[in-house]
Amino acid sequence: MMLLNHMNMPQKLTILTVFLLLIAAVPAALYINTVITELDTTKRESAGTKPVIALQKVVQFTQQHRALSAALLNGNESVASRLLETQSELNSAINLLDTELKEANISSQNVSFWSAEKQRITEIQQAVSARRLKAPESTAQHTKIVQALMFLSEEILIESNLLLDPAKNTYFLINASMLNAPRLAENMGQMRAAGTAYLTLGNINDEGRTKLGGLASNVNQFSTEFLRNIEKSMHSDPKIKAALESRGNEMKALVEKTLLMANQELLLAKELKLPATEYFAEFTRTIDAIYNYNFAAADILLQALQSRQENLQQTVYFMVGVIVVLLTLAIMFAVFIVRSITQPMQEAINIANAISHQTDRSHFHERNRTTAASAESDERKSG
Repeated sequence: MMLLNHMNMPQKLTILTVFLLLIAAVPAALYINTVITELDTTKRESAGTKPVIALQKVVQFTQQHRALSAALLNGNESVASRLLETQSELNSAINLLDTELKEANISSQNVSFWSAEKQRITEIQQAVSARRLKAPESTAQHTKIVQALMFLSEEILIESNLLLDPAKNTYFLINASMLNAPRLAENMGQMRAAGTAYLTLGNINDEGRTKLGGLASNVNQFSTEFLRNIEKSMHSDPKIKAALESRGNEMKALVEKTLLMANQELLLAKELKLPATEYFAEFTRTIDAIYNYNFAAADILLQALQSRQENLQQTVYFMVGVIVVLLTLAIMFAVFIVRSITQPMQEAINIANAISHQTDRSHFHERNRTTAASAESDERKSG
């Protein structure tokens, strides 16, 4: 208070202006910080999407390798050339995933986990090529690898904050594309591997029928969940609906057709007559359709995240620009107000000082006249 008492009016008004500007700046700064935090989260989501998509390609070709290995190890040599093609595609997918993990700066823990699974893939490829495994053992080992890769996918989703996405359209799309679709494709893949093996052998026991029936039930469940989340995403975003609706219906019809074939040719058939290669080809077409549809959904997801990222970045730039402009205008306005108050006050002070000075001079001259008159009167009296 003592300091304020020693300040003149312009200084006091300047301090008041700065204080009001600070009060206005606090909520603005908090808003910008919120936008920047959301921007950082969206950047992590965008970065994490690419390795998850690349990982799904590795899973896709690992599943194909599993089915072809089952057929080969059960004596179907006609799939040998197709198996080599699949191994080549799998190795290309592995190289792509290595690149995406590095570019996304995924944690060393998840990268180390992937390195271990990559080694297991190489080992099982070599074991199948050398015929060192029996078909059931090969299928079991492939399935463990696929399950491990799906676990890694979920870990990357967590690390990248994709599972906590705040927008409805992308949240449901993430659940459909990165959780439901892989589970749907894996159960279809297990049906492909098991059915191919049974048809190659030419017989199926009750245990096999029970296993395939359970897998078919899982396929129906995950297909329903997948399409339900796609539907929710489409309901939240017309652009997503335009891109995915018709293809979703086609995929659903294809899954139903393939399950019907498995039911008729394996589960209810008294004698297995369908060629294993035809069964494998039908399931592969359906699984590829699931993946292709899902990759299209993932591309749309990535575009949505990148668009959100750009919008948030523009919002930050805009808000910073607005604050700078408003602060500049506020300072200019404050200077104008201070001058509009202080200048008239200064003029009034100057006028008051002039009047006071003039009054003092008048009083001085009046005193001089009074003194002179008194002195003259005294002289007359004494004379």
